[in-house]
Amino acid sequence: LPRLLAAMVPAHIRLHMDVCAMPPQAPAREAAVLRVCQEAVSNAVRHSGASRIEVAIRLCPTHLCLVVADDGCGIPQSPRHGMGLTNMQQRIDELGGTLRIVRRRGGGTRIEARLARSDEGAVA
Repeated sequence: LPRLLAAMVPAHIRLHMDVCAMPPQAPAREAAVLRVCQEAVSNAVRHSGASRIEVAIRLCPTHLCLVVADDGCGIPQSPRHGMGLTNMQQRIDELGGTLRIVRRRGGGTRIEARLARSDEGAVA
């Protein structure tokens, strides 16, 4: 993830990543987190005019949470759901998770994807 994002984000945008160490997740969950993160960062780079993008992955006992936030112009009040937003929503829905996309006070957008953990190799 860090190499992918470093290649995607132009030098004039500061990228801050806070990605915790986590056990490998089921492949479908790892793919969903990667693709949702990739799309959210891509949207911020292409549409927001942001000077800073923050990416965080947090792990709690039962869930993992991906947050992508920027300080750009913010998502419109009634966004046009193109392929990117639709694909993010579908990926998270298929895994029983939740996706929130909100305008941040003071400008910018915050995208939160929350999925139940599915640690690979965990004993049930």
